[in-house]
Amino acid sequence: MVFGPVIGYVDQYRMIRQERSSEAFSKRISLILMISNILRVFYWFGARFDTVLLFQSLVMVLAQFIMLDVCCRYPSNSQKRSAPLFSSNRFSWNEFWDWPDLKSYATFIVMFVGVVGLSSGVLMFLSPLFVEVVGFAALMIEATLGLPQLIQNYQNGNTEGFSMVLLGTFFLGDAFKTITFIVRHNPIPFIACGTFQLMVDFALLYQVLTYSGKKNKSGQAHMPF
Repeated sequence: MVFGPVIGYVDQYRMIRQERSSEAFSKRISLILMISNILRVFYWFGARFDTVLLFQSLVMVLAQFIMLDVCCRYPSNSQKRSAPLFSSNRFSWNEFWDWPDLKSYATFIVMFVGVVGLSSGVLMFLSPLFVEVVGFAALMIEATLGLPQLIQNYQNGNTEGFSMVLLGTFFLGDAFKTITFIVRHNPIPFIACGTFQLMVDFALLYQVLTYSGKKNKSGQAHMPF
């Protein structure tokens, strides 16, 4: 159960190494997963939920560092043109989370952990509501997980290089989560987040079916499987 959610990323990692390009994978998936799971770790200190879920979050953060590492070794076209974090006096939102080196990503995450850790250390003891805000923020951020890939596929005009195993884990995880929310009569926002994720999953599947058999930029027909 701890390693189940990362199975799809193992296959995506394999495909990036095989094709020697990360063009098909949206690195913002890693951003969303790292931010949401780090928030979930801090939420654990206030809510003390199942430790299996805590370790699951830690494993996912590590897995996304590994994904970013392989993306840096086999960069996308935009990543090749970008500069490392803090390499100049001017910060560019266009290059945010599209840096060419793993050190830039690690620096940003360490800064994020520091800010959230300091805030949590103070506010969790002052207001119980803050704990719930952190947990809800983690849920809301994770609900946007599939959107970056949806946009990436649209911009590329194909889904070549995007792992169908990863899409399958999106479906299974989101369906299980949404059903659990419904069965346990969780608040409406929880159910809405799960339903939204499933809708994005279906949109990704639609892209796969739509782009199937189309020609890529090199003029060669490709299939999604």
